[in-house]
Amino acid sequence: MGGFLMVVGAVLCLLMGMCTIEIMIGDNEEPALRDSKVRPTLNLKAIEPNLTEAEKARTEDQKCRQDLQCWGDKHSKAVYVQCSDIVESYADYDHKWTDAWYESRFPKFVWGDKRLGKLKYYGDRIKFQNGFGGWQQMEYAVVYDPQIERCLGWYVRPKK
Repeated sequence: MGGFLMVVGAVLCLLMGMCTIEIMIGDNEEPALRDSKVRPTLNLKAIEPNLTEAEKARTEDQKCRQDLQCWGDKHSKAVYVQCSDIVESYADYDHKWTDAWYESRFPKFVWGDKRLGKLKYYGDRIKFQNGFGGWQQMEYAVVYDPQIERCLGWYVRPKK
């Protein structure tokens, strides 16, 4: 029964165009020297589709878009560059980022709209100076759209 299933699987694989079959009878090249007890074996080899670099990049991008961690990490640098100024602009006087050089200003992210690929990035690593010279920790969030590479919406408020 196992041999039958192997043959059926090989036929389906061939019909779908996903593999080739290589039949090996023995190790020796001369048919007269082959052992008559050696059974033929099937070696199925998957055929890799010939994709261009652009097609490979597009399929990798589509896979990444389905995974929140991959998609958020991929666009975190763009959010840092494009959205940090927006958060800073809410300071009436001065601002001071409290993140270290190895930390992200937007460390948390969630789906804004998974179907459209939008992300919401959150953080609390900034302090705003008030009119008396005191500093207050703030929290902020931005909605980022990777398709147009822009921050669409945001808020900045005092951290509770």
